[in-house]
Amino acid sequence: MLAAADNYGYVYVFGTLRTLGTAEDPVTITSHNAEGGAPADGYGFGLTVQSGVDQPVTSLQYAHINNLNYNGLNTVACSPIIEQCRIEAYGNVYLTILNGGPQIRNCAFDHVYLHVRSMSAAFPSLEVKDNRFYNLTSSCVAFRYSESGTLLAEQITNNSFASANPQVELDDITDIAGTGDVKLGGNYWGQDTAPLVNKENGTVVGADFTPLLTAAPANIGPSW
Repeated sequence: MLAAADNYGYVYVFGTLRTLGTAEDPVTITSHNAEGGAPADGYGFGLTVQSGVDQPVTSLQYAHINNLNYNGLNTVACSPIIEQCRIEAYGNVYLTILNGGPQIRNCAFDHVYLHVRSMSAAFPSLEVKDNRFYNLTSSCVAFRYSESGTLLAEQITNNSFASANPQVELDDITDIAGTGDVKLGGNYWGQDTAPLVNKENGTVVGADFTPLLTAAPANIGPSW
């Protein structure tokens, strides 16, 4: 699958998208320069899976997605499966989960950091597990515009976040229900101590990193 590349390129999925590759024969989603040649640095495409698109209708498995631009990879009010994928971007871009419960497992994210935002409720299906996030130069995880209790314990766990500046951003996080700190335990943050927590816009809760992993988990990321 090819997408025309510039710094504004975007692919929206409102229906079905399946990449049912294998370890021996993964599916490639990439971009090209419509005028010929390779895309310039920072040029590419963003990919958004939109509301109403749930698994098994949308399932990205054994896919190599590269040349993401700053628009990033986004799931919006839906719960697709994304597993055994390699996802690469120019610079630092978002993997955004907006008000939904995708299952993201055993993937490798290069220059892509996790962004959870505008969660209206807890989604029991949400799972971000056994992934490698690397080549990060800014925050590892950002959690924004949500109630702290919308992120349940062990929904984001057993991941490795390798950043030159390991920190977690908590932006406009409320705690009306009294659920306490945001649950981010069971992850490795590229060091043997917890990352810095940056609280903005009235956030009163912190982040709970218990249990804190002091080394990257084994057997995470794609098998290929």
